[in-house]
Amino acid sequence: MPNTERPIDEVVRLAGGQAELARRCNTSQPRIWQCVHRNQKVPADLVIPLEKAVEGQVTRHQLRPDLYPPEEKAAS
Repeated sequence: MPNTERPIDEVVRLAGGQAELARRCNTSQPRIWQCVHRNQKVPADLVIPLEKAVEGQVTRHQLRPDLYPPEEKAAS
């Protein structure tokens, strides 16, 4: 069965909950709640902190493909 979990939900799960994720990202738990429940897109200023909070298990491209297209391999 394909993974239907949204990237933001996966980040919250991997971090151990909204409060822990907020702590790791130096933001508030209500702001994380907003990302999960109200925002259509993760705010741009949270993309990199979220990626770092879960050690890259969810990438910036997964969180905001409109801002971070897939990296292409450099031509040799």
